[in-house]
Amino acid sequence: MTFGGKDNFGALGSTDVSGARRQIGMAMDAGVNCVDTADMYSAGAAEEILGEAIEGRRDQLVISTKVRMPAGDGPNDAGLSRHHIIRQLEGSLQRLRTDYVDIYHVHEWDGQSRHLWRRRSRHWTHWCGQARSAISASRTTADGS
Repeated sequence: MTFGGKDNFGALGSTDVSGARRQIGMAMDAGVNCVDTADMYSAGAAEEILGEAIEGRRDQLVISTKVRMPAGDGPNDAGLSRHHIIRQLEGSLQRLRTDYVDIYHVHEWDGQSRHLWRRRSRHWTHWCGQARSAISASRTTADGS
C-alpha cells in the first residue's frame, strides 16, 4: 500500500484516505494487524492518511513508524539527536492521530551520532512516554553502521 504518492512513492501509485480505509479493512479481514510507515514517506502524507484511515480501529493495530531522515531544511531536522528523535516522534503522533506508537524504529544509522544512540533512543522515547518500544535500526550492516 502506498499512501500519499509523493516523491519516489509517486511512481508506485497513490492511495487517498477512502482507498486506504478499504485497503486497511481488507488487510485486517485477512488477519493483518501491523502497519509500518515512516515520517519521511510522502513527506508525512503517508502517516496523515494512515491516521485518518484507522480512525476508530487504532486499538486493533500495531503501528510502527521510523525516524532519522530529513523532515525539513533546518540543522535539527534530520539525524538521531535526542532533539530530532523526540520532535519527530511528536510529529508522527500528530499525523497518525494517536497518543502512542507501538514500535519506533531508527530508519538507519546517521553516520554522525555516537554508537550509544542505540541505547539512548530507547530511554528517550520511554521518557516521552509515547513509544511502547524503540528499535535500534531497521537498516544496518553487520557492524551496526
